[in-house]
Amino acid sequence: MLLYASSSTTYEYPGLGPTHMSKREAAIVAAYTGYLIGSFDEMHTYIEEILKRPVFTSELGDPVIKQQIHEASRADFVALTVI
Repeated sequence: MLLYASSSTTYEYPGLGPTHMSKREAAIVAAYTGYLIGSFDEMHTYIEEILKRPVFTSELGDPVIKQQIHEASRADFVALTVI
């Protein structure tokens, strides 16, 4: 079952209970993996922050830009912790 909260997204896994992810964490995961979870706007804002420049949505399909995003978000992705 997928539930939504105002400040975080809650995912429930059978037998594991709920797991919470902040909007920022969802943006980090989306940027690093290339799979959108959470808000597109949050991910887009995060990508512009890590690339330190405006990013047009049309650029997000470019393999070179995808690799830059992947590399720039790696440290944040690796720093995510599960509690």
